[in-house]
Amino acid sequence: MKPLFALFLMLVGACSLAQAADRPKQLLEEKCLSCHYADKKKGELDMSTRESMLVGGDAGPALFLENPEKSEIILRVKLPHDDVDIMPPEGKGKPLSEDEINSLVDRIKAGAPWPEGLLLAPADKKAMPPYDAPADPAIVKIEAFPKAIKLETNADFHKL
Repeated sequence: MKPLFALFLMLVGACSLAQAADRPKQLLEEKCLSCHYADKKKGELDMSTRESMLVGGDAGPALFLENPEKSEIILRVKLPHDDVDIMPPEGKGKPLSEDEINSLVDRIKAGAPWPEGLLLAPADKKAMPPYDAPADPAIVKIEAFPKAIKLETNADFHKL
């Protein structure tokens, strides 16, 4: 019984480590790439690859590996909520929480590891899987006022 419990604990720990490692990727896709992608480079910044983040945009490199706190990406997400340069900007998403910022800082401290050939893409919030329901002949056409039903225009209280 004890070996099974130990195996369970190891698997749970491995899953949480994998999720923690994947969190910065999710943050970039959900919060940054709708404006900073190869096809749409606001501020001339493309955040879809590690190399493009090291090159940076108009404000310089997004990542500063020697001192993560000086990375432009960290400086922008830590700005006060009413600052015009905060990222993501007002109307484009909620500001990052402390935990989210810390996960980005930790990733940069680790050297911003990036799987070979990984190209991030913006998360499409409007995407829905296609739904192909079989057409049921009984409900294909629903009429608002069916001709078979005659509406009563005048009725006294007892008929209603």
